[in-house]
Amino acid sequence: MSTAVLYTRVSTELKAAVQSYADAHALSLSTATAILLARGLEMPTMAYGVSLVQFLLDPGTPDRIRAVADAYTHLIQQAMGEGHEPGD
Repeated sequence: MSTAVLYTRVSTELKAAVQSYADAHALSLSTATAILLARGLEMPTMAYGVSLVQFLLDPGTPDRIRAVADAYTHLIQQAMGEGHEPGD
C-alpha cells in the first residue's frame, strides 16, 4: 500500500481527542488519525449495511430472503475483519 501525506488544521479539541485515542491504543498520532479517518469514511456504508440486514432479518421476512441476509452479514463481518484490532 502506498502512502501520502495529508496536512490539515484542526481544533485543539479534535487534536486532543485524537491524541487521547492514540495514547489509549499505543499508536502514533499519525496512525491514530489515519485509522479514525478511515473509519469515518466507512461509517455511511456500514450504517446502510446494518439497516439492510436488520430489515431482512425481520420475523416476517421469507426464509429465502433471510438466507441472503445471512450471506450479507457474513460478507460485512469479513470486510470489517472481525476480531482485528487497530494497530495489529
